Amino acid sequence: MERRILRIYPAYLIAFLILLFFIGPYVGINALYELPRTIGDMLTLHEPRTYPGSLMGLHYRNIDGSMWTISIEFRCYLIIAFLGSLGILSKKRFIVVIAGLLLFAMIITTFGIVQQPLVRVVNHPWVKTLVGENPYRSLGLLAIFMTGSASYLWRDKLLPLATGQRAAAAAIISVILMFNHHIAEAGLTIFGGFSMFWVSFKANLGPLGNVNNRWDISYGTYLYGWPIAIIIVYYYRTINPIILASISLPVALIAGAASWFLIERWTKDLFKSRSQSAQI
Repeated sequence: MERRILRIYPAYLIAFLILLFFIGPYVGINALYELPRTIGDMLTLHEPRTYPGSLMGLHYRNIDGSMWTISIEFRCYLIIAFLGSLGILSKKRFIVVIAGLLLFAMIITTFGIVQQPLVRVVNHPWVKTLVGENPYRSLGLLAIFMTGSASYLWRDKLLPLATGQRAAAAAIISVILMFNHHIAEAGLTIFGGFSMFWVSFKANLGPLGNVNNRWDISYGTYLYGWPIAIIIVYYYRTINPIILASISLPVALIAGAASWFLIERWTKDLFKSRSQSAQI
């Protein structure tokens, strides 16, 4: 768990502070407005809130809308740590049952007849505190996370089954299922996940397979990609999407590299040194 904390928190906190207190004033953000809530958002890994006057004129006025997944991801890690402390992770079949129940819940909560009785429950302040502003979204991501966890636990059985032909067939099935909004996410999780499993562990990607092996700039790119693009749009409202992508992507990669070399690499080394000290 310490490894996950050191991997997620430092780079997130630096990005949060830079975006709100250094860049924010140039796009109308007053981070001192409701400062206690801002600090609460930061400590709980939530995305920056939309402040009055921020990014005026844009359809989506959040400085970093991609951060919304981080708090949910961290809660998933806490759940895994809790299950591990109970010894449940060693019971692989039980994890599959949990993942199956969550996928089933993800499907049935897409029906209005199920959502309506749950409105009061999901809108309760305590529920939102535990699972976020959108409990349905949190449920879906938890179902995906637990499905991935079950796949990892059963990887010795899945790897022999993962072939290129089966991965291609699973990808086609996942695309077909996406046309039904009730089962689109579950279908993508199961069949698209199987395709990704093959890509991750068995596909021969050549040089692409070595991307991020030494320098993992993906997290920093994820943190800064959205704000870089939205700031460009804020100052140049009529920019062509292709030009926007051609500018924002390389800048985001540079920001991701800076995050890795200046922050994340050191926290990763800190964990290694602490682990080695504990073994001595």
